[in-house]
Amino acid sequence: MQASIGQRIAATRRQQFIGRGTERDLLDSTLMAPDLPFSLLYLHGPGGVGKTTLLQSFIVLCDARGVPSFLLDARNIKASPDAFMDVLRTVLKLPASEDPVAFLRTVAERCVLFVDTFEMLDGMAVWLRDVLLPQISVNVLIVAAGRHPPATAWPFDSGWQAVFRAVRLQNFTQPESKAYLRQRNVPVGAHAAAFQFTHGHPLALSLLADLYAQSPHTGDLPVFSPEAAPPEVIHTLLKRFMDETPSGIKRSVLEVCALVRETNEALLDAILFPHRQDESPARSSGDAEDAGALFNWLRGLSFIASGPSGLFPHDIAREVLLADLRWRNPDWYVELHSRARLYYTRQLQQTSNAEHQKHLLYDCIFLHRDSEIVRTAFTWKEIPAIVADSPRPGDAAAIVAMVATHEGEESARIAGHWLTVQPEATLVFRDTNGSDEPIAFFSMLALHEMPATGITVDPATQTAWDFIARHGSLRSGEGATYLRFCMARDTYQQTSPLQSLLIVHALRHFLTQGHRLAYTFFCCRSTETWQSLFHYAGISRVPAEFTLDGHHYGVFGHDWRSTPLMAWIARMAEKEIDADSVYHALRKADSEARALPPTPAAPRLVLDATQFTTAVREALRDLNSPEQLGRNPLLRSRLVALPRYGTLSDTEAHVAALRAVLQSAAESLNGPNPRRQRGYRAVYHTYLAPASTQEEAAQLLDLPFSTYRRHLAEGITAVTENLWQKEIGET
Repeated sequence: MQASIGQRIAATRRQQFIGRGTERDLLDSTLMAPDLPFSLLYLHGPGGVGKTTLLQSFIVLCDARGVPSFLLDARNIKASPDAFMDVLRTVLKLPASEDPVAFLRTVAERCVLFVDTFEMLDGMAVWLRDVLLPQISVNVLIVAAGRHPPATAWPFDSGWQAVFRAVRLQNFTQPESKAYLRQRNVPVGAHAAAFQFTHGHPLALSLLADLYAQSPHTGDLPVFSPEAAPPEVIHTLLKRFMDETPSGIKRSVLEVCALVRETNEALLDAILFPHRQDESPARSSGDAEDAGALFNWLRGLSFIASGPSGLFPHDIAREVLLADLRWRNPDWYVELHSRARLYYTRQLQQTSNAEHQKHLLYDCIFLHRDSEIVRTAFTWKEIPAIVADSPRPGDAAAIVAMVATHEGEESARIAGHWLTVQPEATLVFRDTNGSDEPIAFFSMLALHEMPATGITVDPATQTAWDFIARHGSLRSGEGATYLRFCMARDTYQQTSPLQSLLIVHALRHFLTQGHRLAYTFFCCRSTETWQSLFHYAGISRVPAEFTLDGHHYGVFGHDWRSTPLMAWIARMAEKEIDADSVYHALRKADSEARALPPTPAAPRLVLDATQFTTAVREALRDLNSPEQLGRNPLLRSRLVALPRYGTLSDTEAHVAALRAVLQSAAESLNGPNPRRQRGYRAVYHTYLAPASTQEEAAQLLDLPFSTYRRHLAEGITAVTENLWQKEIGET
């Protein structure tokens, strides 16, 4: 007998069906049970996750078991009891005069009623739960599938608890995704990229497979990424996630949620309504309710989940929303990045709570998730049961053993030495679910606090100190730190949630101490693995390498005098947006770095306090002579190394910048303090708006010449002190 079109469609569906073994086993065991263990099985998940496909598979399973089944699609029903009863009568193939409830009440044999698109019946939920369903025979299993999680009245009602089961449909696992792509004849070499883009979302996988099938096959691997996906693919996925695509402020809410790690009400308020942040806290209640109402709307979407710090979209929804935004309005994408970064930066500046700082740093790094380099080296999955604290008396043996396992006995001896000499430099990470034994640690040594004899016990600190001596010794008030040891007990320095936590705590050290530091050093054994990440962060490889226990360690360093903390943060911010070009540029830089010996960038001119004082006096004297000022050593100092002053090769810009710095320092004296005020007036008439001679300046100020000279010396000293604090990073 000739097969029908419907049979051919069903056969294709069976052939392409992948996964869902747990859900199919659940239905199969339920169908075969002497008594139904539950009467309502509720499947839920976002659009495109495969709910309808699973119901079709369930129908095939019912046929195989000889269990009658009926499918009701709620998208075709007007949300009213009468309309529902009419469609139910049709689905059950009953005559127009027969009551479908009476039929279902008297069913003596097991059967299954499938209800798809159950979210369309939300307005009838009370009637279904309290009126219709309780009348149905215990021999009838109802399987409903919808986008939204079940309303709390279902699982929390003491009566329904016994007969209700909810199952959230997840994306395909990586093996399931690869099996599906193999079945669709997508080349194996493209499977990893397809999974990274789709996160196993079934509809997204299907669309990519269709895209490959419809494109000319040149022999090259297909490119699967949000940026490479055609707009129509992104649009199709968006339509499946959203009942209707929102516009205006709600679209922006979705875009913010897709951009940041987790969204809360305060963040929405700051990013979407930035003008409010500088206003009085006493805003109108209407304003305050805007962000709250938007947050509640976001919370109700089927593809939005709740985390410990707010809301976040499912992975594929995030990818699709951002891909659509970058394609549709790239300028707004850049603006949202800027606002999110500003919000996190302000929060970091306003809090001293270590736990809050940690979460904010995770948030900041998340803004770099478009970077292949960052994604490879960092994971945003937090480990809530991990605590970080100072070493305890019993930790030394575990820490030394950890180092011995991964780096060797001599390294372990050195680790024990630093644990004794600088115990405050070590941070220990413990798993609070079990024992308090260390599972990771790092040691951030303070080189500037070591005696000269102490530095030589470790080749790492010795080579770093030699580097500092060659490239500008530490000045009074400056420090240098060395992330000497950094490892997890079980995974050493492999990418993992624990390793990412170590990175976050190291960043927290820079944010809290960076303004006092001249240098920071890092050593790592797997130099090539970490080189891309260090280069991405603007941290150069330096000639301070060493060998220990047969292992060679590359060393990376950062001169905070050359690129101060806030300038470094600004440079990192630029990389959030143009991650792709940064990635390819750094790939090229890495290959060149491997081909050539590492050469550090030319260092800034580091002046000691005496040299600095002389340079300031000369700069004030030459303030109105660009040619003379262009030869002042301050032009190569940290004072004129800030990004807003351009590049060092632009001499005119730097002369102008030095003039601005000197004038600003002098103007800072012009205040209510009489002593500073008289110093300002002397500096003003001598350098800023100079009289012809110092004698004339004294006459303008109506002062004896000796008094004028004393006031001028006070002013110069105050200007010098102001600039020195900026130079060494203490302001």
